[in-house]
Formats: sequence, C-alpha cells, structure tokens
Amino acid sequence: MDDISLTALLNADAPPAQDMRFSLAVMTRIEQRQFRRNLLRNVLAGGTATLVLVLVAPTLNLVWKDIAAPLSNNMIIAALLLAGGVMTLPWIAQRD
Repeated sequence: MDDISLTALLNADAPPAQDMRFSLAVMTRIEQRQFRRNLLRNVLAGGTATLVLVLVAPTLNLVWKDIAAPLSNNMIIAALLLAGGVMTLPWIAQRD
C-alpha cells in the first residue's frame, strides 16, 4: 500500500466534526448544576450546624465551665481547632 491509498483508507472512517459551541454549552450547564447542588448542600450543612450549636449551647457552656476552663490555654484551643480542621480535610476532599 502506498501513502495515498493508506491516507484515503484512514480518512474514510474519520470521526464526525465536533460542534465546539454545543460542547461548551453542555459543559457550562453541567458545571452550573454541580455548583448549585454544592452551594445548596453547603448552605444546608451550615444551617444545620448553626441550629445544632444553638440548641446545644447551654450544655456546652456547662461543659466549658466544669471541664475545659482549667485547660483554656490559647495554644491548646488553637491546636484543637487546627486538629479538627485537619481531620475534616479528607471528608471534604472525598465528597467530590
């Protein structure tokens, strides 16, 4: 086979042309849908966390006075917050 016949053979089954505007429009709709879904999920999670904290605040205040007040060094609080944040990173990364 020569190059001309091989080129003709390969071009005979060429894929159809792709409409870039259509592809971009579809990808845009998909990304917007995912953004809205993630935004709604984050707003609901924040609202739920706020509601739980409001309901549990009196109990947390008692716990703070009895147990955590002697340990209320600023470095310990910062370390606990940092540890909690680091522990949630795999969960956040796993969602998507």
